[in-house]
Amino acid sequence: MLLAIDVGNTQTVLGLIQERKIVRSWRIMTDSSRTEDELWVFVGLLCNDAHIPLPEIKRAIISSVVPQMNENLRAMCREYLDVEPLFVTPFLPYKHNFLDGQFHTLGADRICNMYAGLTEFSLPLIIIDFGTATTVDILSPQGKYLGGSIAPGILTSSANLFKAAAQLHGIDMEFPSSVIGTDTSTQLRAGILWGAVDQIDGMVRRIEKELKISFPSIISTGGLAERVSSRSETITECIPDLTLRGLLEIANEFISE
Repeated sequence: MLLAIDVGNTQTVLGLIQERKIVRSWRIMTDSSRTEDELWVFVGLLCNDAHIPLPEIKRAIISSVVPQMNENLRAMCREYLDVEPLFVTPFLPYKHNFLDGQFHTLGADRICNMYAGLTEFSLPLIIIDFGTATTVDILSPQGKYLGGSIAPGILTSSANLFKAAAQLHGIDMEFPSSVIGTDTSTQLRAGILWGAVDQIDGMVRRIEKELKISFPSIISTGGLAERVSSRSETITECIPDLTLRGLLEIANEFISE
């Protein structure tokens, strides 16, 4: 059994994976103040809820964009699971060599997404992650990372709007029936959600025009991926657990079972 942990700025995903199957996964709020013991309480309770004996966990891998949590996560794995966790970084000697020794500040979650993409999809490939930030990553026909873009995430940008505008308030993130809203709520949802769709479709078209490449696979993942992808004209597939899949592929490459 592999314990895969993806620590994002807003949420942390914990997954239990066995024989290439994600047995269970959970989302909790990311909190860098949690001690190793508190982190273990979460893992222990969730495993107990899934009726998974803790001694079955023999490996652990962590993707983290919150460095303040790393040592406590490492200590939790050592103390309670008696395993040394592998942290995903740009400096691991990946067999795909898709980074070519560059991009030293690339986020671990984006590395995992691309590793899953390299394993499962045809090249060239674009991967879009709808998280705290909306990130776009591009893999060439040769499987090399070309770069990408970062924009404020859908919830991040809308939260800042609600904070700055006294007469606006939080809304349900559901697409309105029309792009032309007739009240404040539908106008907000039209602007935020359809704006996000057009942002992504516009970026994909610009990337294809600049690179003079047509992308057979444009994959989305992240919190609002399913909702946005269903309205996009360019996204070909939505895979909510793409990061966990990438963690599995990297663990299988570097950690013996």
